[in-house]
Amino acid sequence: MEEAKKKILLVEDDKDFSEVLRMRLEKLNFEVTQLYDGMETIKATKETSPDVIILDIFLPEMDGFTVLKSLKAEKSPCVSGKLVSDVPVIVMTGKAPMMEETVRFEGACEFLTKPLDIDALVRRIAQILKEDSSK
Repeated sequence: MEEAKKKILLVEDDKDFSEVLRMRLEKLNFEVTQLYDGMETIKATKETSPDVIILDIFLPEMDGFTVLKSLKAEKSPCVSGKLVSDVPVIVMTGKAPMMEETVRFEGACEFLTKPLDIDALVRRIAQILKEDSSK
């Protein structure tokens, strides 16, 4: 029996970069849902039950820092039953690498800077999924 694809919610306003990342992740057998601003992230998390969220910091409408704080404060479940606040979040940014300590304090499990090393991102996703499955 084929194992279900792991789901990634990708929140990135740069549509070209988001598309490149989506294609790369899908080639590695991930199911990717894309959002281009932060406003719909909690709703999409509840509806899609992602295994990992990849979140840019600088987004239109609602910035990634506010999204991260909202996700980690959200105690309602996803459709899978997992709490929204328990979904691991990888934060990425190209404009404020000095924010790492702050976003980790707010609950991000990883902080990556752009330009993004996609191979390093994929390795980190695999590590997070392995850690999450052993809980």
